[in-house]
Amino acid sequence: PAGQESAFTRSIYTFEAPAGNAVTGSGWETNTCLVVGGLHDDGVNTPYLTYYRVELRSGDGNTVPYTYLTLLRNHLYNVVVGDGQDIA
Repeated sequence: PAGQESAFTRSIYTFEAPAGNAVTGSGWETNTCLVVGGLHDDGVNTPYLTYYRVELRSGDGNTVPYTYLTLLRNHLYNVVVGDGQDIA
């Protein structure tokens, strides 16, 4: 896609899972999620491998509380990962 010169598409298969718990409070750590790895290169330091937890939820990512998705069989879920500048 335009503006995503390093974009790629991959498929994964996952088990069905109920919707997760809210971020505020306990239990969110056990929600089903994706873990995505990639090289972080800030142009100054040596690039290093880092990992991101990708929550499976609907919405724009800025509205709280989030609505977590129930993972269903025979459904397609699109996950878009940005440029990773928000390194924690």
